[in-house]
Amino acid sequence: MLYGLYLSATGMIVQRHQHEVIANNMANVNTTAFKRDVATFRLRAPESQSSASGMAYREPLLDRLGGGTFVNPTYTEFAQGEIEKTDRALDVCLRGPGFFTVRDAQGKTFYTRDGRFALERGTGRLTTLDGACMVLGATGQPIQVDPSRDVTISSDGMINQDGQAAGRLHVVDFENVRALRKVGANLYEHSGAEPERMRSPQVLAGALERSGSDPVRELVSMIEAQRAYEANARMVTVQNETLGRVVNDLARNV
Repeated sequence: MLYGLYLSATGMIVQRHQHEVIANNMANVNTTAFKRDVATFRLRAPESQSSASGMAYREPLLDRLGGGTFVNPTYTEFAQGEIEKTDRALDVCLRGPGFFTVRDAQGKTFYTRDGRFALERGTGRLTTLDGACMVLGATGQPIQVDPSRDVTISSDGMINQDGQAAGRLHVVDFENVRALRKVGANLYEHSGAEPERMRSPQVLAGALERSGSDPVRELVSMIEAQRAYEANARMVTVQNETLGRVVNDLARNV
């Protein structure tokens, strides 16, 4: 009986986690270049197989019930989002793989697919739209232009002013994008091997990559997770009531 309560409780924990992941995806359906997260789970071995006692006791019924589920690390799905034309000179997106490289005021490097850039007043440095990070060029240094002149960005990431090259976007890619970790503000950090600079990135100026989160898909997943949570909650209630009756019957027979 208590084993059944445990299985139902772990099921509720798993579905609550999935609910939180889906809710975050839904909250970012309009976030530029957002990449949806996917909650994953793993099955726990039956009690007789996972027990530290070394299977001294084996119950076939428990083996058939399984050992419940555990939450596995969530991973990010880096599928290409739809491209939306904006005609804004400092809006850029990547078609295919790659990440823009940016650096914050503390000197920490991050990576992003969000190509909404802006020029810092006074300095002409290219920054993320919120101004929190500087956009890095192929040399690894912040890109700086003349703020009084028009800026154009070519398909290879070259930044030009009046026909003169002012820098090139530092676009990189990773052998294993699963190693990237979200840190907020559409930024990722990477603690593994250094990324490789892409020699021929597909950069589109005057356009942005839309969110990879589809509202209909997320809504369906949300309903499924909610129904699974409710089913486990009902099982907890049923088992609790049954356990209560058993205890009362035993008390009367003592």
